[in-house]
Amino acid sequence: MDRKKVEYVKAVVLVVVAAIFAWGFGSTQTAYFGIFAVLCGVLAVFVLWRAPKLAAHE
Repeated sequence: MDRKKVEYVKAVVLVVVAAIFAWGFGSTQTAYFGIFAVLCGVLAVFVLWRAPKLAAHE
């Protein structure tokens, strides 16, 4: 696998984890689940933003 595919796999994993935390937040209304859901979502966007830049440097 090249670097770009690895970055996309990481983004998919982060989105899935964010969805799980969002479901947990909806079920329990615990702030920690909401914070972690937002954090994972932001990290997924950051990974998708930098994936083409990393592939261009190789």
